[in-house]
Amino acid sequence: MTVYIRKWLTILGDTFWLLPGVLVVFGIVLALVMVGLDRSGAVPQWLIDSPWLYNGGGTGVERDPGRLAELQRHADLLAGDAERSLTTPDDLEVVRTRHAGFAAVRLKGSLALLAVARRP
Repeated sequence: MTVYIRKWLTILGDTFWLLPGVLVVFGIVLALVMVGLDRSGAVPQWLIDSPWLYNGGGTGVERDPGRLAELQRHADLLAGDAERSLTTPDDLEVVRTRHAGFAAVRLKGSLALLAVARRP
């Protein structure tokens, strides 16, 4: 009987899907445990306030000034490169619209993107 189980485990371990499958299940279980832990209030306040955990909420990352400044600098560089290298007016308009959309989102939040997208 043990030979049969060892053979089955060897065959199962040699397949490609076993490790990714185990990692996916582990990730789902870990996510459920972490959400449950967060909702239960069992996390001590000193840990929540520590700099090791991010507690800025869903929009807090979007509003991080250092990251936004770096993203704006890259967007400006890309828009400048596109203005120099693109020749068709339609392509230039697409680049300008996307650049304006990024600036609007950066300044006013995600809802401002709708106003830029609907602009004629």
